[in-house]
Formats: sequence, structure tokens, C-alpha cells
Amino acid sequence: MSFKGDIQSISLGDVVQNLASNRKTGTLAIATRAGEPTRYVQFREGQIVSYTDDEGFSILAWLLDKGIIPEDLRSEVVRRSAKAKRKTLGEILRDMKILDPETYTSYLGDLVRETLCEVFTLREGGFEFFEDDLDEKYGDREVSAYAFDFNPTSIIMETARRTDDWQKIRRHIPSEHEIYAPPRSERARLIAEAEDEVAKAALELMDGTRALKQVIERLPYSRFDACRAIAALIAAKKVRPLDGDAAMLNAAGNGEPKDAIVRLKAILEREPNNREVLKRLADLEEEVGDREESAVHNKLLAISYLDDGDPAEGEACLRRSIALNPNDIASWQKLWDTVRRQGDREKTAVLGAEFAEHFRKLGLMEIVRDHLLELVKLFPERVKFRLDLADAWFALGNRKDATAALFELAGALMKRNRLDDALKIFERVLTYEHDNRKARDLVEKIRSGKLARRRAERRRLVHNSILLAFFLALAAYLSFELHVRAELLAATKSIFASSLLEKGRYDEAIRAIQDVRTVYPYSITAAYRIPELIDLLREKQARAAAVGSNAAKPGAAPAKEFWAERPLPRGADRRDGPP
Repeated sequence: MSFKGDIQSISLGDVVQNLASNRKTGTLAIATRAGEPTRYVQFREGQIVSYTDDEGFSILAWLLDKGIIPEDLRSEVVRRSAKAKRKTLGEILRDMKILDPETYTSYLGDLVRETLCEVFTLREGGFEFFEDDLDEKYGDREVSAYAFDFNPTSIIMETARRTDDWQKIRRHIPSEHEIYAPPRSERARLIAEAEDEVAKAALELMDGTRALKQVIERLPYSRFDACRAIAALIAAKKVRPLDGDAAMLNAAGNGEPKDAIVRLKAILEREPNNREVLKRLADLEEEVGDREESAVHNKLLAISYLDDGDPAEGEACLRRSIALNPNDIASWQKLWDTVRRQGDREKTAVLGAEFAEHFRKLGLMEIVRDHLLELVKLFPERVKFRLDLADAWFALGNRKDATAALFELAGALMKRNRLDDALKIFERVLTYEHDNRKARDLVEKIRSGKLARRRAERRRLVHNSILLAFFLALAAYLSFELHVRAELLAATKSIFASSLLEKGRYDEAIRAIQDVRTVYPYSITAAYRIPELIDLLREKQARAAAVGSNAAKPGAAPAKEFWAERPLPRGADRRDGPP
């Protein structure tokens, strides 16, 4: 039977004692964060028989860090250990005359006890016990091979004794990736005055080039004693964390790239936006072959540039990140957003096509579909994006949307008289639906030329209809103009017939002509001829008034006849004027 819980509610000590008293067999998974098991303790009938984790627990790494394996034999030991299938590391060290079996067994047992004592002091996280499950992948090959039988009660008692010390240690050492060192001017004095051997050895190793984790691993003492001594040095302020510039200078030295990476990560924890650290870290990780980590730091560097409004550098870092880890969807999306915001349509289209093609090869068609939907909105005129979108829908089993999109595209092409391109689209529809009658009929009509002829006949019919309508409208308007001119002629004849001008009744004559314009306001005659005629009448009215005024004066010359001075406009008949 499996069970799980929260370490804050039930301490690991109580859980382990319960498993021991009930003689349980199975695997206890301990997570530092909910849902992420990182440590595995295996029990057989209440006794601890194995421990492992995904944080680097390894007897080989421990022996190398402590310098127990000679420098000149390290590569050979690592090679044999990696190659061995049946032999244990202890047997390899025995055969190479490096360690006798008893000493090796003692080292391995001490390492497991020390690790368990530290793990059982955890106060945050969760746990889950899988009863009767002793899967080899959750056990350590070396620990299991030597058939250890650790008594949980004695380990819990030692854990209880060390609990307060571990809490103090964690308070002063929240992260083992920090780089601590004594002041350069006081380092020699502090080493000479150190009374504790562990503290003295720690000060010698803390030269500003090693993170605390490296110092702890290299000290030839138990992890608990090493951590306690370093925590005391930090509490007494004999060592301090290096500032960013000094740590960067030390990390950039000529040491091993992997050591430099550890130091740079320590600086990055304290200064997450330090671009120099991010650049150097990304370069070193690529150098040692850790492409995924290098890609992550290039992406973080890109985000830093983008936040500062530098899209060009941000884009360059994102492209480098994608080159290192081409399957990172987040980097692709970030690059797409960056390029699109720059406003270069051609560049955006090229990247969009690369995006869709890359994830199509990976088989992630849902991502391809969503991206192509966005591309079609941005570039509705690009036929290829629409075709690719239809392919994506079809690949996802959505045949209906695929064929509908193709019919819409083909219809748009036919409206622009691009029948050859439309033919290709309908042929693709038939690859999706062999029995699509509508597509098959259109393919036959286009291939035979029947559709082209029909469209040509329709265009001619429309053209001829437009011409006919134009001429009919023109004829109607000319007839209308003739009618308006006839009405104007009738009005002028009535003016002369009534002798309105001889009688000086010019206002009545003007009103008669204006009535014609009021009835037919949209004719050319009303717009141009009638205003001209009215102006002449008003001029005659003014001249007649002037003649009357001169006649009243003695010796005034007779006025000239109005009709002799200016010709009548068209539409007025001189024969109907005064004799």
C-alpha cells in the first residue's frame, strides 16, 4: 500500500521510524518541491538497504573530490567504472591496488550515513512511499551490491542530534554555489591562527576560485563537519561572498571549464542579469558540450537585451539558442515575436515559414496549425501559407476545414482569373477527398477550357451590357436636354409675345425663365444657358433704367437699341422682338 504526505506536517524521522517498526519493504521518494521527487531511500523489512538521488550522489565522485584516488589513475578508474557491467567500483579499486575492500566499504557506508542524516533533517517538501517496490532505477548500484543493512533507528538518533546544527548551517549557507573567500590581506593570518583543522583546511581551499560546494567536496572530512566549519567561518565574518567583479575575474581564469561554470553559476544566482556572466557561461557550456544549458543562458541573455530595448542583440542570442537546442518551443516563439515587432514583412514571412517547417518535421502539427493561422492573417496574399495550413488541418484529421480552406483559396484565385493556380488547388482537394464531386467537376471544366470559355462569354456579355446601358442613358439624357431647350424657347417666346421687355416688366421675364431652371435643375441648359440669359435680362433692365434717366435730361442723345448691341442667346428668337 502506498501513502504520501507533507514533511511540514509529518517529519521524515517519524515516517522512517514508522516504516522500521512495521518492517516495511519499498521505496520512499522525497521531494524538495511538490511533485518533483529527487531522493530515494529503499527499505527491506524495515532496514535501509539503498540510497540515491538525482543531485549527484556518487561514491566515485566523492573519492575523486577527496583526492583518495591518485591523480594519475583517475581517468583509468573512470573509464573502467563506466565500462564495467558486473564488477563494482570497489572491485576495480582492489584490482588496481588503490583501496582494499574493507576501506572502500567503510567509505561507502560513511557516505550513505552522512547523506541520510542530512536528508532526514529536511523540513520542507513532500514524500511518497511505494510499498513492495524496489525498482533498480531507484537504487544505487554500489550500495545495493554491498548488501548494506542500515538501522533506521540509529540514523534517526544521529539525525536528531545534528538537527539544530544543520538548521544553523543552512541559515549561514543558503546556497552552496556561492563563492566565499577571506580578505586577501588577512588570508595568511587567518590560516595561521585557525585552531580547528577543518576550518584551516577550508580557509586554504577558499581562495576565491571555488564555490562552497567544491570546497565541501574537497575537504577530507565528513560533509557534516565540513559544512559546520564553513558555517562558523561565515558567521564570524572571517570569509565573505565575493562581489560580482572579483568573482567574474576569478571565474575567467585558466582553470578547468567545468570549475569555471560552477563559479559563474554562483555569481549568476546573486546577479541574475549580469550579461558578462551569461555570455561567458553560455560560451563555456557550449565548449564542454552542454548545448541545452548553453541554449538556456543564451535565451536569458536575449531576454535581458529585449527588456533593455535592443531587439537586434536579442534576436542574435535567440537564434544562437535555437541553433543549440532547436526543439525549444519557447525560444522559437520568442524569436517570432521579436522579429514580427521589428516590422520587416519579408523577414517575418521567411522566419514564419522556417518555424512552420521545423515543427512540421517534428510532427507537432497543432503548433504548426496555430502558427499558420497567424501567418495567414498577416499574409493573406501568400498562397503557400494557406496550402500549408490546409495540410496541417488534414494531418490533424480535420478534413472538413482543410477542404473548406482550399475551396476558399481556389475561389479567390478564380475571381482573379488565375485558373491554372486554382486547378492545382482543386487537385490537392482531390488528394484529401477522392470522391469530392464539386472539386472533380471544376478540375474537368478548367482542364477542358469550358470554364474559361464560359467566363469569357460572361465577361463579353457584361461588357456589352454596360456599353448598351451607357448609350441608352446618353440618349435619354440628350432627349431630356432637347426637352429642356424646348421649354426654354417656349418661355422666351411668351416673354416677347407679352411684350414684357417693351413694357419694362423685366422681373416677370426673369421669373419665367427661372421657373424653367427650377423644374429642370439637373440639365446642362439649366446650369449654363439659363444663368447667361438671366444675366442679359438684368443688364438690359439696368441699361433701360439708365436710358430713362438720360432722357429726362435736356439735350441727351437717343439711346441705342439693346438688340443692336448684343446678340440674343440661343433659344431666343429676334423675329419675335420689337420692330
